[in-house]
Amino acid sequence: MHLLWLFPLILFETGSSFRIESSSSCPPNQFPRNDGICCELCPIGTYLLESCQDPGSRSLCPPCKEGTTYMDEQNNMTMCKRCSVCDPETEVKERECDIKNNRQCVCCEGFHRKRNKCELKIHVEEKGG
Repeated sequence: MHLLWLFPLILFETGSSFRIESSSSCPPNQFPRNDGICCELCPIGTYLLESCQDPGSRSLCPPCKEGTTYMDEQNNMTMCKRCSVCDPETEVKERECDIKNNRQCVCCEGFHRKRNKCELKIHVEEKGG
């Protein structure tokens, strides 16, 4: 009977110590795994393939694919962002996509950007009187 009295106390102590560990926040430039271990964020130009195994060990962060994907921030994302595609009818490339930066497109001459698309400029001439 005495052991039954100790069981809830042991369970409470174990549970509270686990909650403290899992709810602790990680330092800047790190992220918590599901079990509460803090891992370093992947650097710009890479994505998270596998989280660190132990505290202090590194995560596996391969590079994005040049010209196709990029990552412009430290992250724990499982895939890189896709590069924008310039509309050949209305846009020209201002800067190519690399592993750290998205492609930059600008409107062709005679077009202007409206709601993230390049549209034909329409000039309305006023008639003088």
